Amino acid sequence: MRVNALVNPNVGRSWLCQTQNFSDRGMLLVERNGRSRRSLPGISEGENVGIHFSVPTSGKDKRFKLEGHIVLVMDAGVGINFPKGIDKDVLACLSDQSGLPSD
Repeated sequence: MRVNALVNPNVGRSWLCQTQNFSDRGMLLVERNGRSRRSLPGISEGENVGIHFSVPTSGKDKRFKLEGHIVLVMDAGVGINFPKGIDKDVLACLSDQSGLPSD
């Protein structure tokens, strides 16, 4: 299952996307409506972005904000790198939501 996310570039408008893939050091985010992000301000390799998302849990939704930088720009999405890695709590929530085992 994909998690909805909001990408906040330093320049330009925020945009809605979904996580398609993630690891302890990165995340692939894809466009929800098929629009190309390649030519938009703030969406280029090396740019820093904020990523906001929430993961449903048995109680309240857990909200997260990650900071990373774009390492790959495709027509329908971006690859994000987190130089310090993703916190274990965030990985566990994403893994639970996607049905993947967490380490």
